[in-house]
Amino acid sequence: MSQETFLTYYQQTALKKNERNSRCIQVAYRFVGSALAYAIKDSAIRPNHLTLANLILGIVGNILIGFNAFGGAIWLAFAFHQFAFVLDYTDGSLARLQGRTSKFGSWFDANTDVLKEVTLIFATCWYGYSGASEVIVWPLGLLLVSAIYATTKVRDSYTKLAAQARVQSVAYRLKQRMVIARQFHFTSLYLYIVLPISMLLNLTTCGLVLTCVWATISLLYSMATYSISLVQQDKKTAVKCSSTCDNSA
Repeated sequence: MSQETFLTYYQQTALKKNERNSRCIQVAYRFVGSALAYAIKDSAIRPNHLTLANLILGIVGNILIGFNAFGGAIWLAFAFHQFAFVLDYTDGSLARLQGRTSKFGSWFDANTDVLKEVTLIFATCWYGYSGASEVIVWPLGLLLVSAIYATTKVRDSYTKLAAQARVQSVAYRLKQRMVIARQFHFTSLYLYIVLPISMLLNLTTCGLVLTCVWATISLLYSMATYSISLVQQDKKTAVKCSSTCDNSA
């Protein structure tokens, strides 16, 4: 693979669309994922193969956390999760490079993330409960799963709102606000870094509390941003309808 060719590709795609509006650590994962996708774009590997590998690595890592069968299991799980996170950025890039984007691929990718997150939370709670009998981890885990689900629903509604916007200026503002909201969104990144580190430090409950707080703040911010966008779109639509009626009269 030519380094110059890959950098040109990266600047025209991932960098142009995402890097300016991403956290530095997300940029690192995206860069590695894009490089891996570019390297295997002419191979027999398909995007869904990577998504499946992502799911398997995540589930195996979560099992290692839940049972903690041997010394260093959490470290190994942490490594699995980081590689799975890279693959999460690789499959989409590979799909675009190979021209294999599909509705099934999008659905498979999204549900893989949800399944990994939910099982990671359950494994973390089981680890905290079995190791120190901390009952509080279960309501914290339930709160975390609820926040993830609610935030996902708000994000999906936000995306549909931006796509359905009829006035170009409204659509542009919605997309800009969506970018801002994503900066504050609770993402898998926090699950795969904060929770394993907290377990390694024997601070499982503390890690769950911090993650729950961030998830709740992200959910509230997303709901507020979505509500503001709805109000603005309604105002723009009302102004447009009023102008149309006046011209007709």
